[in-house]
Amino acid sequence: LSYAWLASPAVSVDWTTATYTFTTPADVTKLSIFHSIAATGWLITDNHKLVEVPSNKFNQGMLSFNFDDGYLSVYDTAIPMLNAANMKSTQYIVSETLGGGFSGYVNAAQVLAMQAQGHEIGAHSSSHADLTLSTPTDLANEVGGSKTALENAGVNFISSFAYPYGNYNNAVIQALVNAGYEAGRGAYPDGENYKDTNKY
Repeated sequence: LSYAWLASPAVSVDWTTATYTFTTPADVTKLSIFHSIAATGWLITDNHKLVEVPSNKFNQGMLSFNFDDGYLSVYDTAIPMLNAANMKSTQYIVSETLGGGFSGYVNAAQVLAMQAQGHEIGAHSSSHADLTLSTPTDLANEVGGSKTALENAGVNFISSFAYPYGNYNNAVIQALVNAGYEAGRGAYPDGENYKDTNKY
């Protein structure tokens, strides 16, 4: 038996539509949806619908090369080696380092150079904070702000996010969904790509 917190919708005095997406484990045969009220009050709900969303997962596991943080050593050493082998990677960048002034990290021009060479650019938060310890406001800024900063620097398309320290929970996953990411990347053992792995 397991539970997953889907969301904490804002109080509303009028009818409001709420939509939440979640992934069920492969062995689940039934589920129940509960409403919880945290304070004195009342809740009226109507027109419920549970819809299966088709999976867009690969038919088999895939190997990927992922580098976190945006270290300059990756740009100087690993990128030329990967290019020489005709292999590409995903570079997960901590966005606050883009403006320069952070010794040992790539700047915005180097990120765009990697993108131009065919390497995917992903987000790795704004400041490399442990997102499971962040307030809701800080969490939204770390997740959404990182994506926005990379886009403002000229990155074309940011589809995935690597969790700092590999740490995440349901609130962090929901922040990724809210910010428009298509996937989240964990660390070993959660970083392994199986065809039935939850994409977040």
